[in-house]
Amino acid sequence: MRFIIKIILAGVLTFFVTFAAITAYTAWRPASEPTADVIVVLGGGMSANGTLGQDTVGRVMKGVALYNAGAAPRIHFTGGVSRPNTPGAGDRMAELAQESGIPAGAITTENRSLSTLQNALFSKPMLSDAQSVILVSEAFHLPRSKASFWWMGYDNISVAHSDRFRRTREGDISLRMLGRETLATWFNLGRAMLWSATGGKHDHWLR
Repeated sequence: MRFIIKIILAGVLTFFVTFAAITAYTAWRPASEPTADVIVVLGGGMSANGTLGQDTVGRVMKGVALYNAGAAPRIHFTGGVSRPNTPGAGDRMAELAQESGIPAGAITTENRSLSTLQNALFSKPMLSDAQSVILVSEAFHLPRSKASFWWMGYDNISVAHSDRFRRTREGDISLRMLGRETLATWFNLGRAMLWSATGGKHDHWLR
């Protein structure tokens, strides 16, 4: 019984330490304008009919701003479908970028991924010639994003945030999203280790 209690306490402590670390990083991470071979914009929320969520729109516009500032000559959008036979987030984000003035020839897309780990895995064939990447997402999601891309073999990784926190409809910081990100960080680690241990044969484990 004591052993079980210790395990539970260790889990609770790990959760709150991770939660505090993610929150501190999100709140105080300095803004940066890195340069690289390609900007990689990670998909976020999207409705069943293919309408991008405001968080995803913000990520796209940050990627557009980086491209227009000369941060990279290419921009890659990665994100899968919300349900079968609907548009992929990668293509929907690319459409928005083109509407914002980015030339189609500077854009690549990936539409299979259903997680951050799959963003990294399924984008690799399209980014094989890139020596460096800039990951674009919200700040609270960037530590897990960078770890996921590093795990998948990317070496020179910079990050840029579209916003710091996810907000509620009332404009408050969403503690629920911070809690979800805390759990996802450790869940990702477990999935990545299992995928690597099996020789990368089961991509569906990374969802």
